[in-house]
Amino acid sequence: MSREPAPRNGPGPPAGPGAVRAVRPRASAGVLTVALAVAGVLAAVAVRLPWLGYESDDYLIALSRWYAFLAANDHFAALQHDFSVYNPPYLYLLATVSVLLPDLPDLLAIKIVSMAFDFALAFFVGKCVALRSPRSQSLPVLAGIAALLLPTVVANSAAWAQADSIYTTFLVAGLYFLLRGKGAWAFAAFGVAFGFKAQALFLAPALWWLAKKKAVEPRHFLVGGAAYLATLLPAWIAGRPLWDLLTVYAAQTQVYAGLSLDFPNLWQIPPDRWHFVWPLGVAFAVLVVLALTRVVERSRTALTPEIVVTLTAFSALLLPYLLPKMGS
Repeated sequence: MSREPAPRNGPGPPAGPGAVRAVRPRASAGVLTVALAVAGVLAAVAVRLPWLGYESDDYLIALSRWYAFLAANDHFAALQHDFSVYNPPYLYLLATVSVLLPDLPDLLAIKIVSMAFDFALAFFVGKCVALRSPRSQSLPVLAGIAALLLPTVVANSAAWAQADSIYTTFLVAGLYFLLRGKGAWAFAAFGVAFGFKAQALFLAPALWWLAKKKAVEPRHFLVGGAAYLATLLPAWIAGRPLWDLLTVYAAQTQVYAGLSLDFPNLWQIPPDRWHFVWPLGVAFAVLVVLALTRVVERSRTALTPEIVVTLTAFSALLLPYLLPKMGS
């Protein structure tokens, strides 16, 4: 008697000519996704190229001088001096480029740092979208390309030579780790983001609300604080006083005398001569966040990934409109 063939161990490809037809759609989807990614990267590069020679006021007034100071004072050894209003992590990146690419024009060297993080930002945007649409190969790629082609992202790095994509990359990475349930990694990323720019605090209310909902552990705040302090260590080792490093952001509040630097929030209403009341503005923002904390605590809405993203987005939009000393 003929015997039926023994079943395979594991899924295995089906026998017969139908196997080729079953595999082709996946292979085609993969090829199309790669082609889409390559086209997106080329488009992102193309829209940045015309701006690479543009010298913004930020570059002429500050960034070019900082880069020249690093190059003239033995790169990393220059970190012992207080020559920039920025926190030192950004200066580490500039010092690294000045060492590795000494013949590169200063303007391009500075912009390369920021543009590199444009692509890192796009990567984590795609990773976040992939969590929401795990079966789609193209949707995460499209999301990353959209981030790369946003006019604000292009202008910030390629035109103005600014560094906002750097701290934003770490914020989005932190969001990705939050969505993955990796609280310690999330707070470490947020701590590094704060090391680059104080604006990373815009997500602090969301982290607080998530902690009150027991979505993250209180000890994770210590991880974030440790990550922030770690970003200061190289400058401290280079010889800069620790107190100077810990008070960089406090000193930044004195750079501009007004309550709002052309930013359309409620601090456009009082006259600039009332600049001394800015601590009251910070206290007001804290009170609003605490009031909203009660709302979040009483809410019975489940903390789905969509709600977590909504909370972080709301937090990032809320604080700039409550705090004084915001710039456009």
